[in-house]
Amino acid sequence: PSTYHILNFTANIDLINNTLTSDDYDINLVNSYTFDISDIAKEYSGSYQNNEGLMGLDFSITSCTSDGKATALFSFHPHPDNPGTPSGSYTMVGSITNIASNGTVTIQFTGDEWIDKPDSYIFANFTATINKDRSQLKSDDYHIDLVSS
Repeated sequence: PSTYHILNFTANIDLINNTLTSDDYDINLVNSYTFDISDIAKEYSGSYQNNEGLMGLDFSITSCTSDGKATALFSFHPHPDNPGTPSGSYTMVGSITNIASNGTVTIQFTGDEWIDKPDSYIFANFTATINKDRSQLKSDDYHIDLVSS
């Protein structure tokens, strides 16, 4: 008969190389499929909704590391359908939460530091989905709808 043990260990996950390793035990797993996330860093533009209505948005993912950490710049401005609203910008940090088998990537973004803050504005934290060919970034949070530039 076989004996099985339940192990508790700390895992190191490399999302670019699709590996899981542990310093606690001799564990080295490689997923049978890989997806390149190095192409996540790019510029997107489009719109989002806030309390003042439809806003223009330029969103740049400035980096994405192999451990799934990302940095970004969120720059909003008046939308042609909603002139007179303020412009502003802030940096964001993100973490990849899922890479689907179809190559779609999900990232949770959180506001980090204001660059240009209009009065009474707060960070728009959101979960983004980026399609496989990295041409679209969408989020149900704030109705974000962006295309790569």
